Amino acid sequence: MKFKQKGNTKVWLLVSALVVVGGAIMFLSDGMSPNAEDASGTIVPAERYRADQISSEDVILGDEDIVQFMQTDSFQYLVDNPDLVEVMNELDLGRFAKLMADDRFAKLMADDRFSQLMADDRFNELRADDRFNELRADDRFNELRADDRFNELMADDRFSKLMADDRFNELRADDRFNELRADDRFNELMADDRFSKLMADDRFNELMADDRFNELMADDRISRLMADDRFSKLMADDRFNELMADDRFNELMADDRFNELMADDRFNELMADDRFSKLMADDRLARLMADDRFAERLNQARAAQRSIQ
Repeated sequence: MKFKQKGNTKVWLLVSALVVVGGAIMFLSDGMSPNAEDASGTIVPAERYRADQISSEDVILGDEDIVQFMQTDSFQYLVDNPDLVEVMNELDLGRFAKLMADDRFAKLMADDRFSQLMADDRFNELRADDRFNELRADDRFNELRADDRFNELMADDRFSKLMADDRFNELRADDRFNELRADDRFNELMADDRFSKLMADDRFNELMADDRFNELMADDRISRLMADDRFSKLMADDRFNELMADDRFNELMADDRFNELMADDRFNELMADDRFSKLMADDRLARLMADDRFAERLNQARAAQRSIQ
């Protein structure tokens, strides 16, 4: 059966789409765009249609260049290809025409990296994966793809290296990590600017890389301490943080004698005694401890004790 240009619209749309594909192929092969009259055709509102396989003899067009293209083996291959016909039957031609007219699409098709990606078996396996296609159809994923920050991240070499790192992939596959990611408290922490600044601090990263720190964090006693609400309150107390920032306190923490004292069971028993706690909380004792004369007398008493021993 023969069709003229104003004949059966569905068949004409199918052929027009195939001609546009052919024009794109020639554009990429020759390195230049086809003339406007060579790519002209009737564009109608997007509609879905059904069409059987056709041949170049089923269509009569006025443009000699298009007719010549339709006589080629390339065109015949296209119209005889059942996979392509199936795709075309499901195609929204309005969107397809806009895509083919988009300069960005033409540049993408001309990019060797895109061609290599399309030829990569791993990529094709990914495209065939139902989970990937479900992800592509997810509105949340498409919103993420439209976010400039996400695209900047995807273009960052450091992110690519991270994604290719076996250790990171092992972490991603760890159920404990996934449980942590699902925890609202963790996500709140990740969204906190203060935490982001901490993660970017070289000193913190040095600490995280220190074997001694990691051994400490692996200690069950530390885990129990971190889970204790009293400790959390202490860490949130401005007075404690001021103390931690005081050079004199840090010098004391680095003193071996102080650490020996902290490890002494008798001292820890004393620290656990409510009477001692009340004594340490007494303002009069604080004033006494701050008095240079008291410190001098205390040192004299210690010296006398050592001389007797």
